[in-house]
Amino acid sequence: MEKIKTAVVGVGIFGDTHCRTYFEDPSIDLVCVCDLDEERAKQAAQKYNCNYTTNSQEIANDSLINVVSVATPDFDHRTVSLQMIKAGKNLIVEKPLSTNVEDAQVITNAAKAKGIKFMTDFQNRWSTPFIQAKQNLESGEFGKPVSAYIRLANSKMITKWLSWTAKSGPQWFLGPHIVDLICWIFEQKPLKVFATGRREVLKSRGIDVYDAIQAQIVFEDAFATIDVSWIVPTKWPGLDFRMDMQTTNGKMELEPAFNGIVMSTDKAYNMPFISGRQDGFNHMFGFFKEPILHFIDHVRNDTPCLIGIEDGLVNTKIIVAIEKSVETGKIIELDL
Repeated sequence: MEKIKTAVVGVGIFGDTHCRTYFEDPSIDLVCVCDLDEERAKQAAQKYNCNYTTNSQEIANDSLINVVSVATPDFDHRTVSLQMIKAGKNLIVEKPLSTNVEDAQVITNAAKAKGIKFMTDFQNRWSTPFIQAKQNLESGEFGKPVSAYIRLANSKMITKWLSWTAKSGPQWFLGPHIVDLICWIFEQKPLKVFATGRREVLKSRGIDVYDAIQAQIVFEDAFATIDVSWIVPTKWPGLDFRMDMQTTNGKMELEPAFNGIVMSTDKAYNMPFISGRQDGFNHMFGFFKEPILHFIDHVRNDTPCLIGIEDGLVNTKIIVAIEKSVETGKIIELDL
């Protein structure tokens, strides 16, 4: 079987997961990595035994490269995505597809017009608790969804992990995950949103983004509250991630942040989130790699893609509407 040749643009925290996924799969050849930070690009190339560049056009110009991962910051997907689409590359883009509707629409339209394979990477669809929740609803035993509450939050340490926090916010870094999950699990059309948010803690530190946002999404026959935050105390033992769902015939409580291990020493108490990515035996485990491999299979074998070509666009439209609701204090009708 001929290897699929790939490249990764943006080799930061999640770009490294794309690199590692491609590097470890014997049916995939990671040809090149790209990052504006030359030293980071060089280190990734050394780690994964591939070429590197600081100019993404070099990847677009390489006719042998078939699949490109775009893992640049939240707000910076448009230019490189259009560059790769124009070159006919099949494209997997990290969530969110964009932080504004215009860019998301332009990227989606370009992908459709070019006829490439295209997917926004919503990893949590491959997280086993959410797979089980969806299967429960599909079985019919639980009836129909009535309401849900889903929360995803990071500690204030996020400002140390990401150099570009001032250009994002919890609604963009975390919101796409849980907005996508609730749309995917409910399988209903979202109709309107109402949201409120607060800027204070991070603003006082010179980072003028929302500390937290809570929004209600009304669907055709159900509703859900989503809750995101970037100001969980630094001593919180892990990722703050939970979901409760009420259905016509039952109830579900999900704790995806608890991965079966709690750790403590005299200095720290920790509940690590390891189900997404865990390294061991010179190999990467976890569900973060699953959608990437799914996309490779979609490209190689033309199998159905479990994430629709417009799912990233819809996700962006919902979050932009949430922002507008926070800013205006009004209910925002969705045009999807």
